[in-house]
Amino acid sequence: MLYICLAAGSVYILYFDNQDGKASVNNVIANEVNAKNYLKLIYGAQKQYVAVDWDKDGVKSYAEFIAHLWQTVDHNADPVRNSLIPRKIAFAMGVSRAIDGYYFQSIHTKEIQPGSPDSAIKNRHQPQQSIAIDLTHEWVVVATPASYGRTGTLSFITGSSGKIYAKDTRNRPVESIPDSLVPTGWQEITDELDIRKLHLERMKPKPGPLGLASLQAAKY
Repeated sequence: MLYICLAAGSVYILYFDNQDGKASVNNVIANEVNAKNYLKLIYGAQKQYVAVDWDKDGVKSYAEFIAHLWQTVDHNADPVRNSLIPRKIAFAMGVSRAIDGYYFQSIHTKEIQPGSPDSAIKNRHQPQQSIAIDLTHEWVVVATPASYGRTGTLSFITGSSGKIYAKDTRNRPVESIPDSLVPTGWQEITDELDIRKLHLERMKPKPGPLGLASLQAAKY
């Protein structure tokens, strides 16, 4: 069954695979907790990866793709097995290869405000600029639900800081990251309780223009 909830102009979609809606929500949250834990594994693997100059070019860098955390290449482009993460995570880079309802992708660009920090006020109305992420200094990976609303609703981001952030992107793909995550709606999470709090907040009806929440449900 599919339930579509309309709350103050926002649409929330929940899939109930059985009559026990609570069980289905718990399954979604279990997938999200697993995704968070997989990102922690990726973080630990990246710390090990950057400690080695795999291609012997004199420059140490983070893995460009998570698959390189299982097998990378040397200076002759020959494969080098490092097994820093399990193979099933390393190749979960698309919907068809998702693990526990999530797939993982490396992000290679970020959006920054043009100008130096002391000129931020002057440039705040200018379009943001996309720049390539320098893998010698930082990296970013996003975890995305393979089936939004059914296998998960939250997307997760982590990077070289080790912090994990979550956001309901409404099934919009994350192709670049903002220079600062929190002002754009991403919230730092550390455990399952934080994830459950986000679900409660997400489903809380917001007051409408007249101070009343409009809440309807359509059953299909």
